[in-house]
Amino acid sequence: MTQRPIDRILALNRWLKDYCATNNLIYLDYFSAVVDDKGLLKRDLADDGLHPNKAGYAIMAPLAEKAIEKTLAGGNSTAQFGSISIQLAHNSEREVATEK
Repeated sequence: MTQRPIDRILALNRWLKDYCATNNLIYLDYFSAVVDDKGLLKRDLADDGLHPNKAGYAIMAPLAEKAIEKTLAGGNSTAQFGSISIQLAHNSEREVATEK
């Protein structure tokens, strides 16, 4: 299993959370709910160590439902979500460009 660059994942999470707050978007944090103490997807939540399996999606689904409910309750006609996918940092050679 490939070690993911946890510092880049955490930095991207912070950026997404800040971006969503600045732009009045709902931030959906799957990351905190599915990672172990090393910052990797918990073994029982992915068959390959990267992509969520049925158990992983079982954790993620209620989080998505709550975020959708929050969006709709706020009167937004379009649901826009900020979310982290552990896959984003899978390729440590890829640079994530961000606007400030």
